[in-house]
Amino acid sequence: MNTLNYQIRRIESFYDTSTNLEEVLEEIEKNISNKQEELRVIQDSSGYYKKSQDILYEKSVGSLKKLIDSALSFIFYDKNYEIIINLEDKRGAKNLNFFLKDLDNDLEVSLKNGCGNGVRSVVSAILNLFVLVNKGSKYLFLDEKYSY
Repeated sequence: MNTLNYQIRRIESFYDTSTNLEEVLEEIEKNISNKQEELRVIQDSSGYYKKSQDILYEKSVGSLKKLIDSALSFIFYDKNYEIIINLEDKRGAKNLNFFLKDLDNDLEVSLKNGCGNGVRSVVSAILNLFVLVNKGSKYLFLDEKYSY
């Protein structure tokens, strides 16, 4: 009789443990579901953030292009130059590539190695001014060493 009572208590204990484990499992499944929902929201908001950053970059690059184009047309008044700015992602960072286009000769060259130092100096000075103005700086030091 003792062994029968012992076996009955073990079975009852098993059912109690089984019920507790089911409750724990349900709680874990709820937590997993909540975390998956949080992850989805984070991924969605990350995508929206990247899109908004791209829009802001495009607007900023557009105003920079207009500024450089007007400086080139004012300084090189006898040439018909236009700057081309390509915005691209490299290794998770935004990069700008600059090209100079001669509209009269329909020629496009890299600003890095395809044009003269005069054009590079003008573009470099405008870029420095653009950054300083956007950062709210009140001072600008011009030196030949930093011209390009």
